[in-house]
Amino acid sequence: MAAEDPFIAVAAETDYAYYTRYPDGIGTDAAQDLLCPRCGGGRIGILEELPGGISMMLGDLAICWTCKRRFRITENCWRRRVR
Repeated sequence: MAAEDPFIAVAAETDYAYYTRYPDGIGTDAAQDLLCPRCGGGRIGILEELPGGISMMLGDLAICWTCKRRFRITENCWRRRVR
């Protein structure tokens, strides 16, 4: 019955976010975005967080909603935003 609920269906299709960090502080131009290491997509869903809340989500298990690849977040997943 819950599968027929349109609100649950929409949430399941959009369970992702765009993640940004500012290593030099908010207000600087040094923004970095979390991107999929395979396709470069920015629609990322967090599947599992490591206990202890490690800085910048490093080690968390994520999924790319563009190519459906599962990956662990590493420093290489954060890419400098180019304008």
